[in-house]
Amino acid sequence: MMDGYIGDIKLFAGNFAPKNWMFCQGQLLSIATNTVVFYVLGTRYGGNGTTNFALPDLRSRMPVGAGQGAGLSAYSVGQKGGVETVTLQPNNFPVHSHTLPNVGMNCYTGYGNTDVPFNNYPARIPGKNMYATTMPSGTTMPTVQSVQQTSSAGADTLTPINLIQPVLAINFIICVQGQLPISTI
Repeated sequence: MMDGYIGDIKLFAGNFAPKNWMFCQGQLLSIATNTVVFYVLGTRYGGNGTTNFALPDLRSRMPVGAGQGAGLSAYSVGQKGGVETVTLQPNNFPVHSHTLPNVGMNCYTGYGNTDVPFNNYPARIPGKNMYATTMPSGTTMPTVQSVQQTSSAGADTLTPINLIQPVLAINFIICVQGQLPISTI
């Protein structure tokens, strides 16, 4: 038995809506045949308010409490918000720079004899090859100059990123026949 107040919304794992309940899929209902449900919901979720009104549409949506919590956004009953993806723009990132210190590096004093860096060392006199298989002799290569600012080498294509938390789809159902809730206002 699933008695409820008209307008109650519950999660339901079945693939059907039980008797006296409907899926929360934004469907339009006739006011003439659903006057009590219209009395509770009004047009908060859509409809023209003359001949029809809409049930809440919770497909692919997460409900949030109405009102405003401390330091949080304000939401009115029936208000939708949020997006599934966002495209970050260059101005979403703070301006910043990377400073490289002036550094020297020990190297082999002769000509390089390989172009393979793995397990080899920089050569002081690069020719065709800039690495040497001989251990550095203590000679220092010229100093690398400081670089004050670098920029991104990324692509110019802006790609949306996903904002969806891990989810499990389940049906929301709303009571359309049951006890009429009594307002305390």
